[in-house]
Amino acid sequence: MDILVNCFAAFAALCHWRLVVSLAAGLLAAVVLAQLLPWFTGGMGLWLVLFACGVGMLWEGDASAGAAPAASAAIGEAQPQGMLISTPVAALGLCLIGMVWGGLLGMWMGSLWAGAAVLVAASFAVGMLWAWGLRRPVPWAYMAFAACALLSGVGLLRVLVEMTERG
Repeated sequence: MDILVNCFAAFAALCHWRLVVSLAAGLLAAVVLAQLLPWFTGGMGLWLVLFACGVGMLWEGDASAGAAPAASAAIGEAQPQGMLISTPVAALGLCLIGMVWGGLLGMWMGSLWAGAAVLVAASFAVGMLWAWGLRRPVPWAYMAFAACALLSGVGLLRVLVEMTERG
């Protein structure tokens, strides 16, 4: 039975290699930083690995969603328009990134709410720069989606902090 589980894990790693590469790079970076910098703690390493996981999920989701239009075009269907990455995968990846950056910004600013405010402002600033650089209308719906997904990560972090404080 262990051989079957190991074969399935190897197959899943091969199918989702972008996520595995991101996790491995995040883990390697966390270990190296923990060895080289005395102030880099295990908690910071965990945040770095979670951030790498979020980036890997977004990378993997975008790549797998990008393969779907090519496959549908091969069988004669019209190519779908809109977001390339599926909404749940994007929301989960942004939630993990929101946990990481919201927690770090909250730690540096002294308030988790200040970190959340900076995340929301950053998502709208990036959207404005995107619209300005590409000379297109501001994607308000996508910016609101990104801000809400990032805030859900901060909210989840707040729930986890409350749970650990209560014991």
